[in-house]
Amino acid sequence: MRTCYLKKLQKHLKVCNAREKERPPYYVRDINAGDGSAEPGGPTIHELSDRALLELLDKISALHSEHVSPPEVAEEAAHEALSESLQNPAFGADTLKHLRQNSSLLAVMRDAGLLQRQDATFVDLGSGKAQLSFWLARAVSSRSQIVLVDFASHRHKAENKLKDVPGAPEVQRLKLDIRHLSLAGCEACRGRPVVTIGKHLCGAATDLGIRAATVLTPSDVHRTPAGVGQDGAAVSAGPQTGPAADQSGDQTRPQTGDQSGPPAADRTDESGEPTAADVRGIMIAVCCHHRVDWPSYVGKQFLQDVCGFSAADFAALKGVAAWATCGTPGWDAERPSNRRGQHEAPRKRRYKPAEPADKRPRLEGAAPGAGPAGQPGQGSSDQSESAPSDQSEWAPADQTESSATDQPRPEPASEPGAEPADQPGERSAVQPGPEPANGPGPEAADQPGGPGSRDASAGRYQRLGLSPERRTAVGFQCKRLLDEGRRRYLESRGFCARLVRYVPPAVSPENVLLLATR
Repeated sequence: MRTCYLKKLQKHLKVCNAREKERPPYYVRDINAGDGSAEPGGPTIHELSDRALLELLDKISALHSEHVSPPEVAEEAAHEALSESLQNPAFGADTLKHLRQNSSLLAVMRDAGLLQRQDATFVDLGSGKAQLSFWLARAVSSRSQIVLVDFASHRHKAENKLKDVPGAPEVQRLKLDIRHLSLAGCEACRGRPVVTIGKHLCGAATDLGIRAATVLTPSDVHRTPAGVGQDGAAVSAGPQTGPAADQSGDQTRPQTGDQSGPPAADRTDESGEPTAADVRGIMIAVCCHHRVDWPSYVGKQFLQDVCGFSAADFAALKGVAAWATCGTPGWDAERPSNRRGQHEAPRKRRYKPAEPADKRPRLEGAAPGAGPAGQPGQGSSDQSESAPSDQSEWAPADQTESSATDQPRPEPASEPGAEPADQPGERSAVQPGPEPANGPGPEAADQPGGPGSRDASAGRYQRLGLSPERRTAVGFQCKRLLDEGRRRYLESRGFCARLVRYVPPAVSPENVLLLATR
């Protein structure tokens, strides 16, 4: 521990990096984090018994048919701001893919009436390098403002190119996690209609962004856990009533506070100033449902009360959702990326130059280039430090990385005579690999990996008749179930929400956005 003279303390505090910095008004710690509960755990799809897995898939398909409507289709939508760039022959397939997505996203917002507001503030959540906001700035009025939110620092940010564009709206960047973002504390959002947008917000970031657009403000948030509602929204004194009370995710958490009353956008403080951002629209292109977490997920009420799932089922649901885009063929045979080498940029290759022979480590007493017994070519040092002369020193990145990831994971040994669980929802006993009731299948002897490995999973799916097409289809059905919970959450907050498919699957398999207006 370092010390400082008292007479120099005030001077030192001005430059000390360990001092507690003053937080900006738009930072409220964990304001969008959710109910604060821990991840429930629960069995994954690899730990479920065969019967439980098949019953889960059948249940997902039945619930999807009963409760989920097909997304609206806007695949041909395009915005005029990108028409010239889309016709540029100098752009490659990857650049055109992102241009098509941005063009369709802006067109959907235009058709929903979200771009016509002259004095709106557009908040780009998870903005990255701000490619979407770059084109948004060309599609909105110069009186608008754009706020970029991202916790990472990026080079070559697109908003830097807007400095030379005449009539471009004002753009500012906030460096923080969406988990801590309070729109009401943002100066650009005060007294102006707000539209929150996000392109491919990964997993839980989508739920954090939804909460940021619907949560109350710092003046309404009590910093104690009792001041945060079960759905993560701030609460005040009074009995619990209204539709917000139905969004609880943890029934064991004590209910304190009131979430009833006027919508967040209509609340005012004693001076008449608005106490919450006036959010008029939300447009979020969703992705990576396998990275959603239970505490922040906003659709708990739908999954539990309507679908009948428990918190312990969430891990298995995320695993099924990963099947949609995990690389298995069948979801779209015509997608260019499924034909490697035709439309994709070549993968980077790693090159490790061989060390000079005189600098290679060798055993004491051995001649240069000799092995342990002085015999050339048999020393372990030579074999580990350089490649054989007849092999290329250039190796694809995926080949060099596969050795660590493809190894079977160690599993605890099961007790002798243990039988796999055969009841739905129960965690199956750990076995060397999934086996049918009448013993191991013909392919079991050829499986080098344990439960959860690629080889064991492939053999299990083949034995259960789960083709890649079937797994892909049910994976997308699980994604839409999770999105339906988000859509109903927004409707309970006073929005008119719907799902829209904005590009064809050949452009991106993650091609559905969540659109909400009021």
